[in-house]
Amino acid sequence: MATADVRDDLGSIKASTLAVAGTDDPATPPERLAAIVDAVPGGRLEVVAHAAHLANAEQPQVITSLLLEHLEHS
Repeated sequence: MATADVRDDLGSIKASTLAVAGTDDPATPPERLAAIVDAVPGGRLEVVAHAAHLANAEQPQVITSLLLEHLEHS
């Protein structure tokens, strides 16, 4: 995975896409994820405060709400 580069394929994604970044994520900071989301048509980025790389474990209620909202409107 570390060497995979699929950036050229991001524009072909047709599925409704939600990306979630934690404000304190050193592995995939929000700025890096924003660059990826910008390449996905209709992509949406949500940044979760007080979360790092495992935002779903650190802020489960926030992540669940974001996912439910995304699924309801997809």
